[in-house]
Amino acid sequence: MKRQTLFIIALLLSSFAFSGDYIAFNGIVRDAQTGNVIEGVDIFVKNIETGTITNYSGEFFLFITPGKHEVVVNMKGYNTDDTTLDLDADVFYEIILTPKIHGNKPAQWILKNFEPNEPESPENPDLASTI
Repeated sequence: MKRQTLFIIALLLSSFAFSGDYIAFNGIVRDAQTGNVIEGVDIFVKNIETGTITNYSGEFFLFITPGKHEVVVNMKGYNTDDTTLDLDADVFYEIILTPKIHGNKPAQWILKNFEPNEPESPENPDLASTI
């Protein structure tokens, strides 16, 4: 019994220590022309050499350290985007990628209020601000 109690206490302490060191960097990637989500987009954070890809719903999620990060968003058939973000809290971005057929236009990054249970609403301008 003592062993289990010590393990649980150690686990709780380590989770508290871990929770303050990282923030949630997440979002969704859409096609600029159609508004459809894009699956399989590479999201890479250069300075910490970590990344992920978007799921079937166009969503991505990473735990990263707070600070300035150079983020590269890449998908075949779309313009690659390289943006520096200064992150200090959990964030949710809507990233709008432009197909290459429309020229070399950069992606549009829209910072959304981070409300995990709040539905996305592109019609509500109060929820978004563009970088």
